[in-house]
Amino acid sequence: MLLLGMLACLLCPRVVQLEECSEVYRRYEGLEGIDAAYIKNYRVNDTLTLPVTLLEATTDSGWARLVSKFNVPMEMVELAKSNPDIDIWVGQALKDRPEVLCDVSELNEEEAQELEIMTISMQMHTICIFHTCNKQEMDAIFYEKIPANI
Repeated sequence: MLLLGMLACLLCPRVVQLEECSEVYRRYEGLEGIDAAYIKNYRVNDTLTLPVTLLEATTDSGWARLVSKFNVPMEMVELAKSNPDIDIWVGQALKDRPEVLCDVSELNEEEAQELEIMTISMQMHTICIFHTCNKQEMDAIFYEKIPANI
């Protein structure tokens, strides 16, 4: 039995410890109406993996909570309801505080390094936060991942 238990532990997928997860994941994990997931090494391209937090509303009230917390413009939500072709909204937010969107034009280069990329799917009711550390990672997300999902 012990040998089978050890073998199962070795072959089972690894679970990221809570203290290794993003601050955003910890805030939304366990909230009713929202499924939170943290991916430690999300593959962006052949040479780059990044941590990503994914929040998915499972109820209408969960989606309303995410829209409110992340300051999604209601015009975008309404437009997406009437036009299914309009789906992905992309923004840049403060590290570990994606609820605070930033105007990149108002930041200096050092401050801009402290941003993360956030995408919101109006149709799927999901928010994806790419935890980037530098401009090269941000560019990889903007030019490789976002166009592939639109």
